[in-house]
Amino acid sequence: MVECTSQSQQSTQVPPELEPAVRAMVLLSPSSRGILLTMLEQLAEREGISVSAQDNFAAPAEGLDLWKSKLRQEGYSPNTIRTYLSTLTRFLAVNPTPSKLDIQRWLAKQLETRSSSAVATHRKALRSLFGFLFEEGMWPSDPTTRLGGIKVSYRAKDPPTIDEVMRLMTYSCWTAEQTKKYRLFTLLLATTALRITEAASLRKDRVFLDRHELRVVGKGDKERVVPLVPVAEAELELYMADRPNGSDYVFPGDTHTGWWSIASYEKTLRRACIQFGFRNFTPHSLRHFYATFALRGGAKLEVVSRILGHASVAITADLYRHVLTEELHDSSRQFAPLRDVPRIGIGTGEMADGEFREVTEQ
Repeated sequence: MVECTSQSQQSTQVPPELEPAVRAMVLLSPSSRGILLTMLEQLAEREGISVSAQDNFAAPAEGLDLWKSKLRQEGYSPNTIRTYLSTLTRFLAVNPTPSKLDIQRWLAKQLETRSSSAVATHRKALRSLFGFLFEEGMWPSDPTTRLGGIKVSYRAKDPPTIDEVMRLMTYSCWTAEQTKKYRLFTLLLATTALRITEAASLRKDRVFLDRHELRVVGKGDKERVVPLVPVAEAELELYMADRPNGSDYVFPGDTHTGWWSIASYEKTLRRACIQFGFRNFTPHSLRHFYATFALRGGAKLEVVSRILGHASVAITADLYRHVLTEELHDSSRQFAPLRDVPRIGIGTGEMADGEFREVTEQ
């Protein structure tokens, strides 16, 4: 409730339609709020009125725990929640009660030192928190409403070649068991384009060898079908048959999750790259390997996008624009009109009788 109190101590409630304007002052930057309050105090002093505003809104940082609970219920991955929380903690440390302008300035500042894709993630985190706080009545407005988007620029991918992938799968670990696990895991990433977390957490009941496919729960708790090529299917079947155990996962591990440590695989892959003299390929490089090879081989963009688990075909098109550009050139050379016509010799020699000539006189 917002009240105005005169010097005679008479209390008057502000009309309800004016309350949003008064509460909006709380969201202004400290300097802007100071200027506005100074002007208001000077005007009120002339009329013998003192102005005070009271509200029940806590600082946005106090709603973080409830917001995290909501994301967990909606199936957001622990990595996504951790990334969002890191962003919001840093932002709220310098902008405890931010306005829309504060958010815009902060995002613009981040673009000076961070990639556009990273800043786009910052924007998602801010929209998620303040959308939640406003929806639950914990903050008077959503300062991220109509917040401008971040144009993400993707660099051309440089994935490993087929020969390099084949060499990576010949690497030997300290034990025979670790070697088999590493090689199958690498084969799976290269032939299915799974994200590393999706592969590491692959459950046995999500493997359907009779249908030659996996069913993977990816980002946003969305399930998708991922086909298995014959070599991956055969190796996966043999690997699972030789290891009957009580674990629900194809690649069990002694971790709090119950599946193989992602960091362990990343270190092994790094050691393999060093041994073979390759540049440092990451697990995500194998995902790019699949997509690039499939698109160059003629796979439809929509199909590749579904296998990758992208939210839209536009994301796939942006990520692999370089491959699609190569396809444009190849298609033009193969199908364009006059592609096989020899040199015409335009601009040389005399024009033949009957050819078009510009009419200069009637």
